[in-house]
Amino acid sequence: MNLEHNHEMVAPEHKMFLSSERIIPQEIKDRIIVYHQAGCNVPTIRSILKQEYKDLETWIYNDIYNFIYQLNGKQEQRFFEAEEFINILKQLKREI
Repeated sequence: MNLEHNHEMVAPEHKMFLSSERIIPQEIKDRIIVYHQAGCNVPTIRSILKQEYKDLETWIYNDIYNFIYQLNGKQEQRFFEAEEFINILKQLKREI
């Protein structure tokens, strides 16, 4: 019995939808951050990127949304870490 695939599992025109093919390059991530900070929503960001990178645009709405969600989570985490640090400093100041 031969368990190797002898044909394409996914048609070439559909490969761009595979998660392994939907990697957002760092240059594009940087642009997404700028657009997000400027107040653009995900559909607007996707439209802008689609115009700028017509042939390279393989990521979809969810990829951009997930990237921004992860980015926001990291920013909130940094805020809470800073707030916790400030509280520790205040506590140390009271103890002195």
